[in-house]
Amino acid sequence: MIKYTNSVINDIIFKKSSMKPDIDFVNVINKLKEEIKNVKFEFNNDNRNNNDNRNDNRNNNDNRNNYNNKINNDNKINNYNRNNNFKTFENLRNYKSKIINEKSLFTNIRNLLNKITEKTYEKLLVDLIDNIQLIYDNNDEQKDEITLFIFKFFTKNQFISKIYANIYNILCNKYNDFKIILISNLSYFDDILYNIINNTNIDDSIINEYKSYFIFYSNCYNLDLLEDKTIIKLLLSFQLKMLNFFELESKKNECEIINELVSIFVRNSKDYFNLKYNICFNNENIVVINNDNMNILFQNIFKISNLKVYDFKSLTNKIIFKNKDIVDLFK
Repeated sequence: MIKYTNSVINDIIFKKSSMKPDIDFVNVINKLKEEIKNVKFEFNNDNRNNNDNRNDNRNNNDNRNNYNNKINNDNKINNYNRNNNFKTFENLRNYKSKIINEKSLFTNIRNLLNKITEKTYEKLLVDLIDNIQLIYDNNDEQKDEITLFIFKFFTKNQFISKIYANIYNILCNKYNDFKIILISNLSYFDDILYNIINNTNIDDSIINEYKSYFIFYSNCYNLDLLEDKTIIKLLLSFQLKMLNFFELESKKNECEIINELVSIFVRNSKDYFNLKYNICFNNENIVVINNDNMNILFQNIFKISNLKVYDFKSLTNKIIFKNKDIVDLFK
């Protein structure tokens, strides 16, 4: 191969010569360009002109030595790059595969939940748990997400809420995270009451969401997933707020919503209440023998059922009759 000096190369670059580099030289330059493309060079401009002639020979020698060293190490570099590229590709492929699998599992779970009916839920439950288990086995972050997703799904449909609560009970027994979410989201009842009190016009769809939430928690309470004292305190907080509102102007709508939610919970848990508490009736009152707070709750129901609309600013006949229905239900 022809030897190229700096001056010859410069003549070729700036077209001061008609000479063309041979193919071997072009290949060497291209190879060097690829291997050192990320290297940054710094030049001392003040001394550059003075040192040009003196550095020509030195640069030629350095370049030849560097090139020879690179050629000698070429196989090692290529092998290293090939191995690293292979590992990187494998990691990327595994990562993509993991994402695809997780998305597929989420899709499977969502589809299974949408297919649940009174007739199908026992059969679908096995597949549902299998898919949940796969997420639990592979990803701690994803398990929190799927647990919350299932909880929210179950609290938004009141028509087969009992089926959802039965499934949720099974999941709580198998995965403690479901029980933790159920307990922690009791705080949402405070948000519901706050929203009712501070919004004069609540959309029907929102009220239906609140109803679904109350029914689901009632069904979970019936399965002993929630403590008595927690639920009774919750119901009393709604009921007492309503009783206070009876004395105020322009609170009829708020009172009717609150009464509806409390009534839904109590009616839906009727069998559980009767099983767990000694509830006695007479013509003047209801008495819950073995729980003071539950006794207050039922006495208030009985009291409201005998009120007169004209005695209160925000009491309605609808509220009175719903409480009468509860009294009759427990008799």
